[in-house]
Amino acid sequence: MTNLSLAEHYQQSRRQSLSICEPLVIEDYGLQAADFVSPPKWHLAHTSWFYETFLLQPYVDGYRSPNRQFAVLFNSYYNGIGEQFPRPQRGLLSRPTVDEVMGYRSHVDQAMMRLLTDNTHPESNAIQRRTRLGIEHEQQHQELLYTDLLYSLSANPLYPTYSHAAETNQSAQPAKFQWREFSGGLITIGLIRLLIAAQGLPLIMKAHCTRLLWRPSHWPTG
Repeated sequence: MTNLSLAEHYQQSRRQSLSICEPLVIEDYGLQAADFVSPPKWHLAHTSWFYETFLLQPYVDGYRSPNRQFAVLFNSYYNGIGEQFPRPQRGLLSRPTVDEVMGYRSHVDQAMMRLLTDNTHPESNAIQRRTRLGIEHEQQHQELLYTDLLYSLSANPLYPTYSHAAETNQSAQPAKFQWREFSGGLITIGLIRLLIAAQGLPLIMKAHCTRLLWRPSHWPTG
């Protein structure tokens, strides 16, 4: 990470998720055009559920969720944590409302900021590690926000756009290509599973690691 403090990184990543949703109208928050995508409202709530489940509940005495049923509604595939609401039916959740989900995010953010600024907490190292993982998790769902939303909008015969085309600088020059070499060898992929194990969290996701034999090669990059 950069020279920003961990609390600042946390706030920045949380604001980015809301920024992605700024072009939306209220009806867009519940869009789910297929089983393999999730509505924007669910992404916003799930990333808050992650911090609530893995940081606030274990490390903040007396923390209370705004709604205990959120533990099921916004769990994804964390089987060791508990039951999950079926993914294909997430678009049916007209409740909680968008306002209630935003309130949930605010509730979690306030508690997280108190936790991150408590320099006397005996588990501060674990809190920092899990917060970094939570930031990466939020950024992953920001990518999913874009892809899921664009897919769902594409199912509309009116062909609505996510946002207006951005102005471009016509004088900008493309980066020059150069060759980058990669040494061969046996590598392991399956980053999410490895990250969760590394940060001391229980191994509770349906994930797989794969061993690949990578041939020495070189690729053009810009």
